[in-house]
Amino acid sequence: MNKNYFKLGILLLLISTISLNSCKHDVDLTGVPEISFSNDIQLILSGNCSMNGCHGTDASSEFPLVTYQNVMDEGDVKEGDANGSKLYEVLLRTGEERMPPSGPLTDIQIKKIFIWIEQGAKDN
Repeated sequence: MNKNYFKLGILLLLISTISLNSCKHDVDLTGVPEISFSNDIQLILSGNCSMNGCHGTDASSEFPLVTYQNVMDEGDVKEGDANGSKLYEVLLRTGEERMPPSGPLTDIQIKKIFIWIEQGAKDN
């Protein structure tokens, strides 16, 4: 009888794994207004990330996040793939690795960055 429970458990695990993998799909942004780098994203980055000592243009900055070219030069944005983009991923971290270290962005700011990347991370 234990063998039957073991086989049933393996079968359920296999079915669950297949089901979860088949649920992955592209993000549907139909009807979502286009997010602008200059009007939306640049304001978020300059107000939260580009401060002196962080990601500004001063010598102490590891990498600047001031202009579109700065953001894209780092290779941390994969156009059309927010979940595969480091810029988006670091915003979701918690604890000491959280960005920005001064405190998390608002949900709306994070959603705008997500949508902008999913829409192709355009210089608009």
